[in-house]
Amino acid sequence: MVKIRMFIAIDIGALKGLISLEKKLKLIEPSLRLVEPQNIHLTLKFLGDTDESYIPCIKEVMTQSVKGKQPFQINLKGIGVFPNFNYIKIIWVGMKIANEDTIPLSRITRKINDDLSHYDFPKDKNLQPHITIARVKKLEDKKRLQKFIINTTDCDFGILEVTHITLKKSTLTPAGPIYENLVRIKI
Repeated sequence: MVKIRMFIAIDIGALKGLISLEKKLKLIEPSLRLVEPQNIHLTLKFLGDTDESYIPCIKEVMTQSVKGKQPFQINLKGIGVFPNFNYIKIIWVGMKIANEDTIPLSRITRKINDDLSHYDFPKDKNLQPHITIARVKKLEDKKRLQKFIINTTDCDFGILEVTHITLKKSTLTPAGPIYENLVRIKI
């Protein structure tokens, strides 16, 4: 039984607005660990260490989650933090559906979450779609970073055309995670 650390995601990549944001963040707080541009993604479901024999089941769930749906756009907008403003560990970019006539991202995410629960994957109770762009080990100037976040809350970072969802393998290394696409499903 071989276990693989996996998650289901939408690839974002090196969007100009996100790269510009990362550069500004690094100037404000040099200690931040930025997500490599090629690794920027929106996690739909984190699966953790999963037996590779589940890959066909996961692929079927992914296929069913997008069945009959059309590609759609997401407007990347605003930044926030986890777990809270006074104890920042993750800096993320938020989003909204750019065209309300399209099938919302939440329907795909909910279907994946519900259907994978039949295979004993725990249900995520508080689904909050976000794109992690930086991780915090320690802050050199917390007040300066907080001020930047407040001033960037409503900034627009671009439009993303969502055409695929991807099952990814994540290998953790001291230099950061290495991602490999295992399954890619077209919307």
